[in-house]
Amino acid sequence: MAEEESKANISLVILKVKSLSSDLDRKVSKQENNCLICGIPFAKKGVSQTSKHVCRFCFHACCSACSPLTALHPENNESERICLKCYTSHLRLSVEDESIIKNQEIIHNEVEKFQRETKEFHIKEVERIKEDSKVQENQFKDQISRLSRDIQERDSKIMTMSFAENERLSKKDESIGQFIKEMKEIDDKTKAVEAKNKNLLAQNLSLETQKKNLKEKHSGLEFEKENLQKENQNLLENIKRIQEEIDKKPKILTAPAPKSGCMNSCVIY
Repeated sequence: MAEEESKANISLVILKVKSLSSDLDRKVSKQENNCLICGIPFAKKGVSQTSKHVCRFCFHACCSACSPLTALHPENNESERICLKCYTSHLRLSVEDESIIKNQEIIHNEVEKFQRETKEFHIKEVERIKEDSKVQENQFKDQISRLSRDIQERDSKIMTMSFAENERLSKKDESIGQFIKEMKEIDDKTKAVEAKNKNLLAQNLSLETQKKNLKEKHSGLEFEKENLQKENQNLLENIKRIQEEIDKKPKILTAPAPKSGCMNSCVIY
């Protein structure tokens, strides 16, 4: 048989291939006369280094030097010859898968650690809050007790207060009432003054408006006055001109009536 398909006996790492591609041509090595990896031509049977072998994972022909390793085949779970190209490729995938698994384990462990630490922190925080609440509760109780004693002491003083003290407090209340009354009167007067000032401001604004209107009317009258003066001047000039024209015309005099019954005669100068 020209093609040598014996299993290799050398293996550095036990590599387990998970699966093979479904589109592999399992008879492709029959047409290959050179090593797929180094390209060396295969020698005749008997020369071990250049003998033709078949990689059981890509089914290409390869020499002994380029396929010295074996790996667990996914179909029979036995060690089969594998070329260096397939070995490198599947080893990289295996390392990546193993890295993913290890990373997942690391992440899982970190998450568990974080959850554990978070839980412990929350427990400690709850205990601290409980302790703080207990301290505050005791402080509040002490304050309530102190206030209760103060109230009792005040009530006791009020009950034992003398008539003079009551009278003094009564006068003090009257003084306070009088002060409040006076303050109210001052407030009322202040409001009245403010209202009066407001009215005065409104009146002043109205007067300012009237003053402005009068100024505008005065300006209009001044303008009309100037127009009338111009018209009067024009009339005087026209009268003067007409008078001059009349003076230039010949005068017509009527003679005294004659004693006889003659008609009047006109003399023109």
